[in-house]
Amino acid sequence: MLVAYSLNPEGAPWFFFNLAKGLKKLGHKIEILSPIDGMLKGVFQSEKIQVITSDFTSKKFDSSKFEDKYDIVLVNTIIGYKFLKKINLKQEKIIWCLHESERDFYFNYFPDLNTNILSKVSKVVFSSIATRDIYEDLNIADNFTIINTVGDWGKINNYTKNNSKEKIKKKYGFKKSDFLINLIGTICLRKGQLEFMEAAITLLRKLKNPNLKFIMVGGGRGYEYEKEIRKKILLNNLEDQILIFNETKDIFDFYFISDIFVCNSYIEAFPMVTLEAMAFGLPIVSTDAYGLAEQFEDGKNGLVVMPGDTEELKNKITYLIKNPDIAKKLGKNARKTLEERFSYDKMIKKYDSLISEVYDHE
Repeated sequence: MLVAYSLNPEGAPWFFFNLAKGLKKLGHKIEILSPIDGMLKGVFQSEKIQVITSDFTSKKFDSSKFEDKYDIVLVNTIIGYKFLKKINLKQEKIIWCLHESERDFYFNYFPDLNTNILSKVSKVVFSSIATRDIYEDLNIADNFTIINTVGDWGKINNYTKNNSKEKIKKKYGFKKSDFLINLIGTICLRKGQLEFMEAAITLLRKLKNPNLKFIMVGGGRGYEYEKEIRKKILLNNLEDQILIFNETKDIFDFYFISDIFVCNSYIEAFPMVTLEAMAFGLPIVSTDAYGLAEQFEDGKNGLVVMPGDTEELKNKITYLIKNPDIAKKLGKNARKTLEERFSYDKMIKKYDSLISEVYDHE
């Protein structure tokens, strides 16, 4: 059983979908448990993976129907501690996948989240060295390991072969001549969309190019942060050139039509969005926050900025706009990095081996 915190189209649930699909292909029988429904429910079901909705965060959660039913349970994200506290499973059966680099925030926000819980599962999997290092002092049981979180790049290859950029642009109201700079991720403080918008405003005022468009994909949750960004866009009369799209399961569309991809996060572990941008061969401007520094080498497969440095972000985007040949080369190198270092099949094999290790240890 794979225990997800949600079925929303975000990085962690998408990772679980790719993991479930890969393990199923190797012969594992997979079921997904989530406390709530979401857009990805149908995506899991399309792969004939059973989805169980049961709110394990509720006091009414009945854990008995899940106990001793599964050989292995994989729990996704730090929020999964709520499931671990409710269920009576043997230590040897549990693998916990942690993606959160903001350790202090979660342990302060959830008073019932005890550090001892990490030693009560068989394995804790981190997606990057940087994130593991944040928790290393809690590695009392010597049960930490690292497996990079990657996606199914073959699916992206099939998508690009079977779609037209002009057609997809038209689908979202863009012209063929529009030059699109894209940031994908839930619109929230740690993703840095406000600074991205500020850089966009400065660039649009300077370059005066009506075909230059900045887009953010990941809105629709009603956060005050998003409202602030929308308000500033309207105040600057730039709603035709700085656009916000809500979360969508059709996320490949937005990579496909982009000319430059930006990740402006303050905190990340090993984000899928940058790897997917690599798979689409996009030139990328990214911060070096935590695991992002393990994905990019500045000037080789992307351009790197310090988190919060809006001036440098603006300069790096400008550089790529004015140097299309270099942008193209960076995009090719990004795709090459992905193929050489971040293989989907290798990730699935590592998880398969880890599952066997945990199961055989019992």
